[in-house]
Amino acid sequence: MHVRLSCKKYFPYCFSSHLQQLVLDHYLYVTNELFNTIRLFKGLTHLSVQSCTVFTDKALEAIAGLKKLVYLDFSNCTQLTNKSLKHLKSM
Repeated sequence: MHVRLSCKKYFPYCFSSHLQQLVLDHYLYVTNELFNTIRLFKGLTHLSVQSCTVFTDKALEAIAGLKKLVYLDFSNCTQLTNKSLKHLKSM
């Protein structure tokens, strides 16, 4: 299942699904808090948050437990630093 979200109000409807792919590219509401929710999708294999400029290294710390995640695209996410690499290493 692939879900592309374009509006913040649709996000709660994903909780009952077996979400595997989530594309939030250029989505203005991708925050550290949102990553705390994304971490609940234990079956997630693909996550793309290209050009989301609000979240920080703490967001990657939140999803470090997603062991099935094989694809993560955070290109052009300007708030990430080298500190986020330690969280990626644990994935």
